[in-house]
Amino acid sequence: MGFLTGIGIQISLEQIPGVLGFSYSGHGPVIRLLENWQPFSHVNPWALTVSAGVLIIIIASKRLSKKIPGPLITVICAIAVTWAFDLE
Repeated sequence: MGFLTGIGIQISLEQIPGVLGFSYSGHGPVIRLLENWQPFSHVNPWALTVSAGVLIIIIASKRLSKKIPGPLITVICAIAVTWAFDLE
């Protein structure tokens, strides 16, 4: 485990609430991890669906061809879905 791995884990922990559609107030990675797993009854299904779609498009584009700009396509699709379904 190196320094960059630790940073990656910390950033990933900070993104979990956004992916699931809720917020937290904890400080520090251990408290965030514990708080992120508690409010699953408050998960926003739209946020989870859009986040899963984003991951699927990015991973699929990398496997299909390195010439396909997966992140760009993902941003455009996420904006279109958010606009079409009036999501906030």
